[in-house]
Amino acid sequence: MSRVKNVLHPSLQRFLIENKDLFDNKSVVDLACHTGFSSHLICQLGANRVVGVDIRKPLIESAREKYKGLPISFFVNDITNYGFIDALVSEANIVTVFGGIYHLTDNFSFLSHICADNVEYVIIETMFGTESQNAFLFPLFEDVELNLNGWHPKYKKVPIAQPNLSWIYQALNQIGFKLDYIEKYYVNTNWDTVKDFETNRRMILKMYNPRLISKTKHLEFDDIWEWNDDHKTHQCET
Repeated sequence: MSRVKNVLHPSLQRFLIENKDLFDNKSVVDLACHTGFSSHLICQLGANRVVGVDIRKPLIESAREKYKGLPISFFVNDITNYGFIDALVSEANIVTVFGGIYHLTDNFSFLSHICADNVEYVIIETMFGTESQNAFLFPLFEDVELNLNGWHPKYKKVPIAQPNLSWIYQALNQIGFKLDYIEKYYVNTNWDTVKDFETNRRMILKMYNPRLISKTKHLEFDDIWEWNDDHKTHQCET
């Protein structure tokens, strides 16, 4: 059985801990939960029910063993099996997706399903691509800058897409959710087969449902496009 380990970047862990009030007594669906560490952390932060989903059976079996006795349910399933995902999300207050979105080839459909009418917040951590003001006119699935033709350098059958921030903003605008927090950070991957596979540009996004959450401000497209990348966080407090 696979050993359960922490796969969350310290920046993401800090963000979740700093936003623990968000999870208090909430029902959370944690998609692409990997080893279950994120589901466990969310449970520790006060969620009253957590459901973790990952397509890899050994990881889910290990997570079930590691975290048995806690109010966490783990399921082996594809996060694009929308009949299953819709049923889970329909009973959730918050949906989290840490890492998995850049392995999908239709991110708009995925966002449409997880940004449901009953969901208050969606929190995503993902790689991100180069910005373009015309991002929505181009395919989301793109090469990863090292002539790898959109495929993971180590796991050859796993696609890699880079959803840039402009694309995500425009997609959310169509879906009806708003952004109120973005944080960027950068790490090196050093995979065995490709040294320093891209810079591994990653971002944390917090988005909310304006039909359920009342805020007087949210991030606008001009804010995002003119964002000085030297300052790695961008947020609306109100």
